[in-house]
Amino acid sequence: MAVIVRILVTIGLAAICGGASAQDYSGHRVIDTAVLNLMAGPVNTAALLSPDGSRLLHIGSDICLLAPAEAGAWKKTGCIKNRPDYEARAPEDALWSPRGDRVIMPTYVVGVLGLHDTDVRVLDRHTMTVTNLTDDGYDGSLPKSPASASFDLIARWLDDDTILFLRYPIGTEAIGNSGSGWPPPGLMTIMAAGGKPTELLTLPSAGHLHVYALAVSANGRRIAYSHDDRDNPGVAGIYVLDVGSAAPKRIAAMTQVGKPPAGMAFSADGDFLLLLGPYDPDKGQTARVLDLATGKVVPVDATRAVAGVAWSPTGSALAYVTDGRTKANEPGGLFLANRPGEPGRPLLQGAFMPPVCCGRLPFIWASNDTMVLGNAAKHDAPLFVRLGN
Repeated sequence: MAVIVRILVTIGLAAICGGASAQDYSGHRVIDTAVLNLMAGPVNTAALLSPDGSRLLHIGSDICLLAPAEAGAWKKTGCIKNRPDYEARAPEDALWSPRGDRVIMPTYVVGVLGLHDTDVRVLDRHTMTVTNLTDDGYDGSLPKSPASASFDLIARWLDDDTILFLRYPIGTEAIGNSGSGWPPPGLMTIMAAGGKPTELLTLPSAGHLHVYALAVSANGRRIAYSHDDRDNPGVAGIYVLDVGSAAPKRIAAMTQVGKPPAGMAFSADGDFLLLLGPYDPDKGQTARVLDLATGKVVPVDATRAVAGVAWSPTGSALAYVTDGRTKANEPGGLFLANRPGEPGRPLLQGAFMPPVCCGRLPFIWASNDTMVLGNAAKHDAPLFVRLGN
């Protein structure tokens, strides 16, 4: 693998100074790049940049935290073994907290795709320890779950100290009492430091794993979820719930959206909702944006096969990567659209992918205008990128 060729020594200062204040990214360009000496994207590996760009969590056979070194290179500050019970063998939905001091461990592949019981686990970057916040004593197949089991998955940060997650009461006792398969899930919250979960709301008509995509706005005041039920088009769609309200509102029917998303994320200004998935290995990521004010859905790019998308740290600009699959002679690259629906302009040529499989959540565009891109051509050597005017 290539060694790190260049890293800006100013990254630490940029992180201290805070995020960019402007919401107009029409003049942004690539200022510098650096090749990183690690694998990120394929074979269940990931490189997750913290929201302020000051830390990098690398997940592989080990889980390691990296920070910028004085000489301009990234250095490891701590590592732990990636144990099977951490559920980080498929790390695509691991999420940094807004403050960048904790990481929610993934559940999507093991839980939604594998139908095995999962729990809400959190990694503390200071101690490099993983805590199971909702341990029910079971981690096997869902159809064989004991009466006391709860299926806890798709955790999201409500704020720096509070986690939102889905809880399906899938134990045999709960299923028997429901009379019609899985009971509807609850939107639950729990403190990241530990404690007893609290239910915000039971989602009506959402049994049988109809809800498996959640998003929380940057200010923590709005929650969005996708209701996937092809047999009930009058209910299926994208819903938004204002925290403190007991009445979710359907913003768009699934017939407007198209295929149900596997992951979602609000723009920083809260005006748009990014809808990602399903993922097709041959065609790339299904990437759309929902305007929450109008209900209109537009593709991130109508002419290119998108591999991964990132929201800007302020406003609602989109950075996205392609690997050149749309046309045989069209190069892939990094593109930037100043607003959803606007054509993306090329910033950097190359065959790129997100630094984590499989693009079902946005990759990070940090507040210091840095990002990490996966290398689709070599399947290793991700690229550290700094943007600016």
